[in-house]
Formats: sequence, C-alpha cells, structure tokens
Amino acid sequence: MLFLQKTWLLWWILAAAFILRWFHLFSSHTQERALEAADSAEEKACTASKQIPLGTTSRLFI
Repeated sequence: MLFLQKTWLLWWILAAAFILRWFHLFSSHTQERALEAADSAEEKACTASKQIPLGTTSRLFI
C-alpha cells in the first residue's frame, strides 16, 4: 500500500498516456478509412466517366 501511495502520480501519468495513445490510434484509423472511401469513390467516378452513355453512337471510323 505504501508503494501505491508514493507512486500514484506515476500511475496517473501512465494511464493518461495509454488513453491518449488509444485516441490517437482510433482517430488515425478513421482517417485511413475516410481516405480509402474517397479513393474508392474517385475510382468509381473515373471509370463511370469513361463509359459511353446509352443512346449515343461512337464515331470512331469516320
């Protein structure tokens, strides 16, 4: 008990460091997901814009 009484500040610092690290990892993981979603949406938009719309004729051999 004496050990805990003398080192309580160190335990609080250690707990705060772990909590801050967890929040940092959680926020960086959600940012990665957002970037991956944006890249995926951009790729879909890029491939969709290269398609020829229905009802149009392509004039490649004129």
